[in-house]
Amino acid sequence: MTRHPNLEHRQRNKVRIISGRWRGRWIEFLDSPGLRPTPNRVRETLFNWLQGYVPGARVLDLFAGSGALGFEAASRGASRCTLIERDARNIDMLQAQANKLVTDSIDIIQADALTWLKQPRHENTYDVVFVDPPFDLGLWQATLASLIQYQWLALGAQVYVEMPVGVANTLDILTLGIRRQLRAGDVEVWLLTQESL
Repeated sequence: MTRHPNLEHRQRNKVRIISGRWRGRWIEFLDSPGLRPTPNRVRETLFNWLQGYVPGARVLDLFAGSGALGFEAASRGASRCTLIERDARNIDMLQAQANKLVTDSIDIIQADALTWLKQPRHENTYDVVFVDPPFDLGLWQATLASLIQYQWLALGAQVYVEMPVGVANTLDILTLGIRRQLRAGDVEVWLLTQESL
């Protein structure tokens, strides 16, 4: 049977929230260069790793894109989720998804992630941080360095990094420790922890 192309497009541009108060709800996103939502299997593994860390946590989703990670964290009980995204079209879509979920626990900010990290820190530190930049920009090292230099991480913070296989060999994780690692196809993911300040 041939699928209708519009149906395929609609299915391709959605991700489902896996668990929590919005379990089963769909998050829509736009076609955008460099935007590739974290696959369901990897997200499920990640949030199994983060079980016990997310409820009540302050969460920072840098390079938010589709918002799949930030919305999942909010669904699972994070007290506050801050989503940083540069693209204005993606910002509009993220806001529309937050409005559909009728939540005031999500802050959506249009900014370049690295520029935003270098501002004076006027908020509390973050307990969970997602670092999943567009793969062609190569921003992993600069992002980790800014998180540490500008003191955005709480003691014991969990930092998720998603990258192509091979990048990890070049990554200096600075004061962070490796807690978990996973390879899924051509993607490698690390869960790092801020063990000391």
